Amino acid sequence: MIKRLGLILAALMLFSVEAKAQQQVQALIVDTTGPDVAGTFTNATQTTSVTANTENGLIGYSTITVTISGTYATASAQFEKTDDDTLTNWFPVQCAQEGAGIIETGYSALSNTSRMWQCNTQGANAFRVRSTAVSTGTVNVLISPSGAPTSNGSTISTASSAPISNANFPMISAALSATGTTPVTAFAAPATGRIYITGFQVSNSSSISSLAALVAGPNNIILWQGLNPASGGNNPPLNTPIAASTGLSIGCLFSVAATTQFCDLQGYTGN
Repeated sequence: MIKRLGLILAALMLFSVEAKAQQQVQALIVDTTGPDVAGTFTNATQTTSVTANTENGLIGYSTITVTISGTYATASAQFEKTDDDTLTNWFPVQCAQEGAGIIETGYSALSNTSRMWQCNTQGANAFRVRSTAVSTGTVNVLISPSGAPTSNGSTISTASSAPISNANFPMISAALSATGTTPVTAFAAPATGRIYITGFQVSNSSSISSLAALVAGPNNIILWQGLNPASGGNNPPLNTPIAASTGLSIGCLFSVAATTQFCDLQGYTGN
């Protein structure tokens, strides 16, 4: 009888371990797209804004994709975020223009242009596109949160006390330097699977502060961005691992040319 109970307990423990392992693997394959928020700007409503907040789906998402399109003339707007629960105090957000590698805090005097930006919103309660001018026509605005939140609003993390390192998840690292604003590649696009980043550090030996971004793919999709202070550095706490989409490279991008800026990355490759 005692022997039979021991076998049952061992089986239950094995099932628990397997279930936990399955949960960890499933956490790496999640839908990272949040509810879209759409709106329009016209000459009559040029002082309004399109806002994504904790009530309509922003909570827990670390990245915002902003898209504008339409038939319009001489349109301008600002990208802003706030951590204020009353949505009173707003601050500029530096976003990376897709396909150009340009860091911007909005758009100015555009006409009949379709454009997309990636913006970091970690720690923000709300993000908005605030229109400041539309001469004629209609600007269509779409805000798409991303970053894989959990059901309680926190960003999914599969980090554990022991680093992942085996044949299925080989560890990778890189140390880069840059003097300009051209993206520098740390890890080439993998033939299969994707790249996961577990650590990212930047430093700056110049007297000019800059914005540093961890970017993915040829369009420089922002996975993280923050300040790289003059004669200093930044070792940000990350919600790890930060995962690029399948088949995308990983690199660093600096908003200001300075001699010299550095970035170090650690991570692993997987499915």
